[in-house]
Amino acid sequence: MLLTNHLDSITMHNVHYLLALMDSARQAILEDRYPQFLKEFFRNLYGEKSKIPQWAVTALRGVGVDIME
Repeated sequence: MLLTNHLDSITMHNVHYLLALMDSARQAILEDRYPQFLKEFFRNLYGEKSKIPQWAVTALRGVGVDIME
């Protein structure tokens, strides 16, 4: 039972995090600053540019967003 309570808490935390992230992304789109939002998001998540996964860099460059600038 204790494990179930912890898993419920983790799930709620994850849902809250994703809802807040999507709200921020939506606001950035409405304000026409989505590429800047992505740059900030990845730099906050990974710290150094060199730690950002290459697949993410490549995928975003494919849609015209260079997060390494």
